Amino acid sequence: MILWIKNCITFDYRIFSYKLKKTTLTTRHFAIKYIKNQMDIHLQTMNTSRIRLLSVGYLLLATLLFLSNWFYLKYALIFLIGHILYFVYYSRSAKKVEETDVSGSALIYLGIISFVWTLLMGVGGIFLQTTDFIAHNAKFHELYVNEWPIIFKERQSFSCYYYGYYLVPAFLFKILGHFSVPIIIVYTWFGIWLGLIWMYLLLFRNLWLIGVLVMSGGIIFSLELLSLGLFQKSFTYNPLLSLFIQSLYVPNQIIASLLVTGIFLFYIKNYRISFYAITLSFYWGVFPASLLVILFGIIFIQDFLRNNSNTSLKDFFFYYIFPSFLFLPAFIFLTSSNQMPVHGFYTFNSLPTLIPFIDVLLIAAITIWLTRIKDSNNQNHLIQPYVFVPALLILSITLTYRIGLYNDFYLRGSIPLCIILLVNILQRLHISINNDYSSSPEHSLSSVSGYIFSFKKHTLIFLWLGISLCASFFQLSRSLKNNVLVSNYHPIPYKTSPNSYQAMLKHFGQEGANQYVGNPNSFYFLYLAPRKDQRLEF
Repeated sequence: MILWIKNCITFDYRIFSYKLKKTTLTTRHFAIKYIKNQMDIHLQTMNTSRIRLLSVGYLLLATLLFLSNWFYLKYALIFLIGHILYFVYYSRSAKKVEETDVSGSALIYLGIISFVWTLLMGVGGIFLQTTDFIAHNAKFHELYVNEWPIIFKERQSFSCYYYGYYLVPAFLFKILGHFSVPIIIVYTWFGIWLGLIWMYLLLFRNLWLIGVLVMSGGIIFSLELLSLGLFQKSFTYNPLLSLFIQSLYVPNQIIASLLVTGIFLFYIKNYRISFYAITLSFYWGVFPASLLVILFGIIFIQDFLRNNSNTSLKDFFFYYIFPSFLFLPAFIFLTSSNQMPVHGFYTFNSLPTLIPFIDVLLIAAITIWLTRIKDSNNQNHLIQPYVFVPALLILSITLTYRIGLYNDFYLRGSIPLCIILLVNILQRLHISINNDYSSSPEHSLSSVSGYIFSFKKHTLIFLWLGISLCASFFQLSRSLKNNVLVSNYHPIPYKTSPNSYQAMLKHFGQEGANQYVGNPNSFYFLYLAPRKDQRLEF
C-alpha cells in the first residue's frame, strides 16, 4: 500500500516525461494504463490451473452429495473415494499444460458482470422470473425440507432429475437450519463468474466481447418477437436463444455449459483434460452434456485416425476409462426415468418448420467465411475447423428430431454448441478488424471512418449480430421494468407445492410432471436406492 501511494505521488512527473517523448498514447490513455497496471500488481492474480480446479471442484461437490445420499453407502463409498482420489490425481496430472494468469482487476470486473447477470436472470427473485423458476424454486424447497433421495408418495416412486445445481445450497440450508436466498445467489454467481473467466480468456481478454457473446443468439427469436408484437401470431418455433435468454430459464445448464465448454476450448490441444468435467456436468444438464460428449467423441476419433494422439495406455485409462467408471452411478440414475417424452422426427411440410434452419445456415456461412482469418500470435486460443464444423453438423442434426416436452434436446443441447460457434465468430472477427486497422493506419480504431470500413467489410456479420441482439435487449428491458426495485413485482415463492412433481402438475400438466418421475421398477430403485436407515442423515 505504501509503495502504491508513493507511485501515485510521483504520477504527474511520469506523465510529463511521457508526453515529452511524443509517443502515440495520450496523457489520458497513459494515466488509465498506468493505474490499471498498478492495480494488477497489487491485486491477486489467478492462474488458469487454479481456475480449472475450482471449476471442476464446483461441479464435483454436487456429485459427492448425490452419491452420499442417493445410493447405499456401501456402494457409494467406492465412488466417493474414487472421485476424491481422482480429483487429487487430476490436479497434479496436467503439469505440462500451458497455463496463463488472469489479473486481479479482470477478476473483479468479471465478478461484477457475473453478479449483475445472476440477478438479471431472476436468481433470488429481485428481477423478473420466468415460469421455469416455478420448478427451480420448488426443487430448492423440496431438497431443504425432505430427506434425500426425494420420494413422490403420490406416485409411489422417486424424483429422477439432474439436481446438480440445487444440492450444495440445499445442503447448506440443512446445516444452517433455515432457507437462505443469499446462498443461492452467491452459489450461482460463483459458477457464472468461473464460466465467464474462461470466456474472457478465449476472447482475448476483451470485456466488450463478453457482452456480445452473452447477448447474441440466432435472428429467428428476434423476428419472432416482432411477429408477436405486430401480428400477435407466432410464425416459427425452436429458435437459437442467446445465453442471456437461456439463463432466464435454465441457469443450472448455463453454468455447467460455460464451465465445461470453456475448459474444453481453452485446452483444446489437450482436450482429454476436459473429459472428466464433461462427465460431471451430466448431473447439471443432460442434454448439453450429451451433445458435448458427441462432439468430444468426434474429435477423439479424428485425432486417433490422424495418428496425432500421444495418449499412452496408462493415460487412456486415467483420462477416459476411470472417469467413465466414476460416472456410472449418475448414468444409472439418470436413465431410470419413468418415461421420456419423445415425439419423433419432425415433418418439414411447411415454411415455418424450415425457418429455424436459417439460423444455422447463417451461422454456418459466417463461420466458414471467417475460417480463413488467422493470427499466428494467437493460434493456441483459436478454435480450429475440426471443432466448429462438427459442432455445426451436430446442431443441424438436432433440429430433425424432437426429444422432450419442449424439445430440450435442441433448445438446451444447443447451449454449448452455440458457445463454441459464437466464440469462434467473435475471435476471428476481432482478429480481422485488428488486422485491418494495423494494415490501414487511415482507419484508426477511434475514427468514424474506421467503423464504417469495418461495417462495409463485415456487413453480413454485423447485421446478424444486430438483429440477434434485439431479443436479448427486449428481455433485458422487461427485467429492468419488472423487479422489486422499481415496481410492485412479486417473485415466484419457493414453497408453491409440497414437491416439484406437484408444482409441475399444477402449472405444466401431467405430461410436464411425468418428466420428473422415476421408474419404480428400475434397477436403481430396486437395488441401489437406500432405505431410510441406510441414508446419511444430516
